[in-house]
Amino acid sequence: MAFGDRVKAKRIELGYSQQKLAEKSGISLRSVQNYESNQRYPNNINIARQIAVALGTTAEYLLSDEDSYVIEAGLRGGSKARHDVQALLGELNAMFAGGDMTPDDKDKVMRAIMDMYWESKQINQKYTPKKYRKDDGES
Repeated sequence: MAFGDRVKAKRIELGYSQQKLAEKSGISLRSVQNYESNQRYPNNINIARQIAVALGTTAEYLLSDEDSYVIEAGLRGGSKARHDVQALLGELNAMFAGGDMTPDDKDKVMRAIMDMYWESKQINQKYTPKKYRKDDGES
């Protein structure tokens, strides 16, 4: 179950409207709507915590490991990285569908792939031409 689905289920369980959740958590109504429709993820963990407090639960309950990866990607690499990671996770979930892998093993594979993603992003940074490089040690 995705972040938005858990938020919506908990909100409905408590009998809150989206407007009431927005007011109690201190975020905009539009953000609540975007989260519940799984169109967006919180920009950082603090927003998830605000929503969790308003719903009387924890951020850990609302966020799956995959949601955490997407939020981390947004923090580390911006919206493009967030979209890349979301797409990658969707493909990985399709790959794991119907398998006999334990949740712990699945998490290890996903962490390894995420580490490879960030390492490849680091390696593939744009080349800086010599005329723009700072030459350290030369006078």
